[in-house]
Amino acid sequence: MSLSAVSNAGPFIHLHQIGFLELLAIFDCLVTSEQVVKEVTMPGRVPENCINTLANLVIHPVTLMDIFDLRGQLVGFDLQEGELSGLYLCRQLNITLFLTDDLEARRAAKFLGMEPHGSVGIIALAYHEGKLTMPQTKEALYALLNKSTLFLTPAIVEQAIQLLEQST
Repeated sequence: MSLSAVSNAGPFIHLHQIGFLELLAIFDCLVTSEQVVKEVTMPGRVPENCINTLANLVIHPVTLMDIFDLRGQLVGFDLQEGELSGLYLCRQLNITLFLTDDLEARRAAKFLGMEPHGSVGIIALAYHEGKLTMPQTKEALYALLNKSTLFLTPAIVEQAIQLLEQST
């Protein structure tokens, strides 16, 4: 089974901050927009050479008109260009899995009938796919909590660990 996803900036940034960017390789095809790459590779975020190590990454152009049109369909949602370009690519490429750590982007993805998952979900998927052991999974989740700029609470991390332990 082929697993494709579209990602906005959050998962790239947060997984890089904790040294687990390579987990994005669990997707057979990882799509993002030029706008997201520009945001991700801003100074102090993710070096471009790190992004280039992801062999599964496909970068698509999205025009400002495409973003403007989608924004018009998502009245009431407060979304930036990167999030809108990612949601646009999901629709254009018929990919339902949208990777984002942004709550508003998650709401918009659900509104559009997509399945949003964040960095915690990517780590959980890597565990289920056998790419991480339970100790590595815990290390990654606690690093998200303590080392990344992602807003997480200890309760969310503990709940994720508990659910993963119960699933084995």
